[in-house]
Amino acid sequence: MPPAIAAVIVAAGSGSRMAGATPKQFLDLCGKPVLCHSVDNFASHAAVVEIVIVGPPDDLTSVRRALGHQRMQDERLRIVAGGATRQQSVKAGLAALGGSNGGNRAGDMTRNRASLVGIHDAARPLVSHAVIDRLAAAISDEVPAALPVLPVADTLKSTHVQESVHIQESVHIQESVRVGRISGTIDRNGVWAAQTPQMFDLATILALHEGYERHEGHDGSTQPVTDDVSLAEGAGLAIAAIEGDRRLMKLTHQDDLAMLVALAQNDPANNDPAKEDLAKEDLAKDDLAGGSGAMAEMMDLRVGNGFDVHKFADTSGPIMLAGISVPSAHGMLAHSDGDVGLHALCDAIFGALGDGDIGFHFPPSDARWKNADSAQFLRFAVERCAQHNAELRHLDLTIICETPKITPHRDAMRARIAEISGLPIARIGVKATTSEGLGFTGRGEGIAAQATASVLFRGGA
Repeated sequence: MPPAIAAVIVAAGSGSRMAGATPKQFLDLCGKPVLCHSVDNFASHAAVVEIVIVGPPDDLTSVRRALGHQRMQDERLRIVAGGATRQQSVKAGLAALGGSNGGNRAGDMTRNRASLVGIHDAARPLVSHAVIDRLAAAISDEVPAALPVLPVADTLKSTHVQESVHIQESVHIQESVRVGRISGTIDRNGVWAAQTPQMFDLATILALHEGYERHEGHDGSTQPVTDDVSLAEGAGLAIAAIEGDRRLMKLTHQDDLAMLVALAQNDPANNDPAKEDLAKEDLAKDDLAGGSGAMAEMMDLRVGNGFDVHKFADTSGPIMLAGISVPSAHGMLAHSDGDVGLHALCDAIFGALGDGDIGFHFPPSDARWKNADSAQFLRFAVERCAQHNAELRHLDLTIICETPKITPHRDAMRARIAEISGLPIARIGVKATTSEGLGFTGRGEGIAAQATASVLFRGGA
């Protein structure tokens, strides 16, 4: 067993190179926010006794919402506001170790016990226990810092920079890059790509951050801190390099998300607690199959219904429908992204829980939800199930419209709803119908959706 470890997970960035309004740490990755993968993987490691999440200084509410009620009950967990730079955010996280924040308690059994700290970027969600173990094993009295590295496969070139130009990096992103003439080829021998988490003797890295303004490089020039090991480099400390993990790729651009989904789905060493939940679910099904027994008596299946309507706008599409972008001659009039399908599903879940409706939780009068991605509303509704000692078992959605045609998109809709909700796709139903030319949908003035959610309560909620 390695020494006790604290984790500082940095999730304070704005994700300016990602498309969309949602910061990358809150994007959905295989049914839960990107941030939660890092939190769960550290929390499930036996040596981790403290976890500090450093969130956006103006939006800690989104951090709490992403984590959900169940994770927030972990006494090892605290949330603090980040600073204007990454270094300031890490310093705030280190300063919070052993303290308390915002109603989260750090009990005496966890307070001040950690001798090591792993500093990790939330944008690298697939951190494994094996990497954490290798890092901890590399730390000693003589070597107070360690980081995972990977060899550089690409040929590296240096340039004489001439000017800044804008390039179209993807459909949604434009980025300014500096281009110039090639001046040479850089020898790849001894060149490595640095990853996180980076592990340190806690007292050492805390002292380095507390004394930092700008540290001096080996050539006498000053450089901004882009990772924490660079502080140890500037102090002349010994640093261990351990074998990294290609699954620790960083979510930087929109296209990276698809790669991370593939890695997460095919990772045999995934520490996702959802796997344990599925195992528990299978046990519950076995008990229920007999129609008797203590567990069957303690379970209570409830069904909720949801309904939503949105009017077509004069502007052209596409529109968001059931979590995906669908071509449409008209856009939607709405405060958020106008996803009538996800809104109906949310209300169905809230109905089963007896927990208000989507307008109660996300009022249209609140500017925060202007043009918001409705996937976060559905994730929130699923998290509310856990807060009510219940679990979502099934979702069924009927979309009512003359246009656009739903059938070509049905499978993609089911897959997206399954991804957001965490349910197997076999438990997701998506159907479509028309109103035979009757009413506002028949006249092609808008779209309606109705939904049903089945929620299983345990122990008599």
